Amino acid sequence: MKNDNGMMVAVRVSLICNVILFVIKIITLLIVNSLAVAADLGISAVALCVSGILYYAIKMSNKPADLFHNYGYGKVENVTEAIEVVVLIGLALAVCSGHSQSRPSQ
Repeated sequence: MKNDNGMMVAVRVSLICNVILFVIKIITLLIVNSLAVAADLGISAVALCVSGILYYAIKMSNKPADLFHNYGYGKVENVTEAIEVVVLIGLALAVCSGHSQSRPSQ
């Protein structure tokens, strides 16, 4: 079992900050009712999900080896990082396609 207390603290701080930022953006959206704030809220929602996945991955990877996982759970981090990459690429493609569709035609 790895002793990654510093990493767990960092991930918890990141998760808490993302939750606070998400709540602030929701309140701002309700007050301002802006499309830009709504888009930024979507990005914050993805960041919050990614932080949650990372928290789970690090928590799982610290588990010791057992009967079914002889070498422990260390690969969980790698798999979840690959999932995060797919999510972020999907977000980038969604933003790019939305940007190209919003251009006025000439």
